[in-house]
Amino acid sequence: VHRPDVGTMLPRLTVMDLRHHIHEYDWLGFMENDLLLTEETFAEMMAHDRRLPPEWVCGLLRYEELDGERYLMDCATIGGEHDWRPHQLTLAGTRYFTLENVHQGCWFADRERLRSIRFRFRMLGRTLEAPASNVYRSARWPGKPWGLGRAIPQEFSHLLIHHLPDKYIRKADGMEYPTVDEFAAVL
Repeated sequence: VHRPDVGTMLPRLTVMDLRHHIHEYDWLGFMENDLLLTEETFAEMMAHDRRLPPEWVCGLLRYEELDGERYLMDCATIGGEHDWRPHQLTLAGTRYFTLENVHQGCWFADRERLRSIRFRFRMLGRTLEAPASNVYRSARWPGKPWGLGRAIPQEFSHLLIHHLPDKYIRKADGMEYPTVDEFAAVL
């Protein structure tokens, strides 16, 4: 438990807490407070994790809603440092894809997978201004570049999490977000 005045440092302090208590839990993770993760989605993610090789975990995809359509936030077409296109792979006989987006607002992994990487957080790439940088660092996927990949099955409809504010899709600022159906069609 942390004091309320820690503000945007709370995600970072939570990650430090996880490091110290990793031996006490089977599953660990981080999730921003404006995402809706259902029990069914979490169960589906864990089921895929059991089938994946130890250097991979099952990933999730964030979406926002606008005018009855679901748009995938993690698959935006933009310039800059991230490659947002899916990369195909086959793991344990199942077709998956991976995205290079390291900031998806959440991550989960079992204890053994987290122990297999250097469990630390460091901001890579460009510097973001504070206080956003604290949140950005903590929400980044800890496995990349330290050897733990995030794979999403080709049939990903049960691995979607809703970004509840639906605010980024409304102010796209030149970014183009595919709908769930558009993205599924290119896989």
